Amino acid sequence: FHCLYAKLYKITGTLSRFLEEFDRTFRAEKRRLCLCEYSDMETYACRALYDGDEPSELALSLRERYEAVYIDEYQDVNRLQNRIFAAVSRPDNRFTVGDIKQSIYGFRSADPSIFAGMKASFPPYPGTADVPEVSLFMADNFRCDRVVVDFVNAVFDRLFSLTGESIGYVDADRLRFAKKY
Repeated sequence: FHCLYAKLYKITGTLSRFLEEFDRTFRAEKRRLCLCEYSDMETYACRALYDGDEPSELALSLRERYEAVYIDEYQDVNRLQNRIFAAVSRPDNRFTVGDIKQSIYGFRSADPSIFAGMKASFPPYPGTADVPEVSLFMADNFRCDRVVVDFVNAVFDRLFSLTGESIGYVDADRLRFAKKY
């Protein structure tokens, strides 16, 4: 096995150097052509909003400028976007909305465990006093017929049982039929 690991180490090192050079060349060519991709915008925004691990002066001024920061579909943010939102908001002015069951942007590095972690770490509302971060789950479904709600619950009960603790799906996360006829 030692010989195999030595060869793998050499190949991995070569591949790593190639990818670093490719990335450096690709970034330089995009700068030369004044091109910017979606992921570049996230990266540039994050660089502007942080000095190392600490929020930059720009981030701190934006935090104070906004009375409230509302972010919908938070189950589809990635780590970089989460860091950007944390830079421009405060615990007492950030309002995030999401539904783990609707996370669809894995191909864009969406990480639903970010939203699940927030839900798990914030105390539930009501029952909290003077706490800037709370979790409110809106389980009542007023739009769908009972058969649809039951089907969705059955599918996600099965799917999320396979994810273990990573999503933190519990019985309280099931939808409740509440359509009025």
